[in-house]
Amino acid sequence: MPEASAPGKLLLSGEYAVLRGAPAVSVSVGARALARVEQLPGPAALFDAASGTSWPFDWTPEAGLLWLAEDPGERGRLPAAVLDTLAGIPGLPAWPKHCRLQLDTDAFTAGQSKYGLGSSAALTVALTAVAAELLGLPTDRAALAPIAARAHRLFQHGSGSGVDVLTALHGGLVCVQPDQEPPQAEALRWPSGLSMVIAWSGRPASTPALIAAFDRFAASDSATGLLDALEGSAGEAAAAWRAADIGQILRCTGNYASSLAALDEAGNIGIVTDEHRRLADSSAAAGAVYKSSGAGGGDLGFALTDSPSTASRLQQDFAAAGFDVLDMETVVSGLELSR
Repeated sequence: MPEASAPGKLLLSGEYAVLRGAPAVSVSVGARALARVEQLPGPAALFDAASGTSWPFDWTPEAGLLWLAEDPGERGRLPAAVLDTLAGIPGLPAWPKHCRLQLDTDAFTAGQSKYGLGSSAALTVALTAVAAELLGLPTDRAALAPIAARAHRLFQHGSGSGVDVLTALHGGLVCVQPDQEPPQAEALRWPSGLSMVIAWSGRPASTPALIAAFDRFAASDSATGLLDALEGSAGEAAAAWRAADIGQILRCTGNYASSLAALDEAGNIGIVTDEHRRLADSSAAAGAVYKSSGAGGGDLGFALTDSPSTASRLQQDFAAAGFDVLDMETVVSGLELSR
């Protein structure tokens, strides 16, 4: 029976600007989402190992997904999005009987809170691969990418740039140009000598709420100049990462953080929180550059430095200030599928 895993991501530059077609740079991280199918007696079911609960279902490409007993609610939204997307592909068989589906994103949480590492995109990629293998579809990255992207967009009610999906699929350090059709992930090289310290703000964030606030402000005349500056900063940051130029990466990361903060302040969006300001101040005092990652409003941020001793100091400073320092591997492999 198939089993797959896919990594989470940390967005290094391009957040919000990527929604307007600017490039984004993202790196895969060691937290992995898991999807597996087990052959057991009984009907097909979605299984939650933590509670021991099963939700039996039927799925055919013609009729779609039907929960046979209780609807799993929020737990069933992502599997439903993937299976609804697959229902548009002609010639597929029904989901086999006796095949229990188990999903796991425990590596993406701190207690009851999510870190903000793109768990839903990683799980979408893993589940799409497992379902494609089970139903006889091609499982190469080129074939899976559009299915996973559509499924994740459906799960997010139509929003999203697809950067997190492509990072989970390909892994490594990637630059995504969303105005290409379909969007492509350009593989980059992590510069030797560049250190990164990842910290969790301690506050989970609602990405849909922040994007909605951004969209409202972006529609106003007063946002035009700030958006142009953000898009320009995104292009410069992507060029620096492509060149693997540490000095330019540090400078452009700082510029992008400043452009994002200016937009946030003008639009009262809530991207740069007090926690991120404290982390940025600590980083600046140590001679490093800091920015929030992704939607902001809490979740994660990172500091970049060309000094290993500075990185070690920041790990201690962040921890002493009460922040969780995430000691996890980066630039990890993308989708892994076993039969």
